[in-house]
Amino acid sequence: MVVLSDAASRRDQLLSVTNGVSNAIVQQVEPLEQWGVLPYFKFRSQSEQVLHKEEVWT
Repeated sequence: MVVLSDAASRRDQLLSVTNGVSNAIVQQVEPLEQWGVLPYFKFRSQSEQVLHKEEVWT
C-alpha cells in the first residue's frame, strides 16, 4: 500500500505520480529479477487512509 498526499492524488496528477512511484520501487527492488514475482501496488490518498482508520506501514 502506498499512501499519497492529497495533492499527489489529484486527478490531474495521479497517473504521473503512480507511474513514477511504481517505476522507482521496481527499479530499486527488482521483484521479478530477484524473486520471480510481479509487483502489485495499491495507492490511497491520505484522506482515504484516515477514513479507513488503518495503521500506516513504514
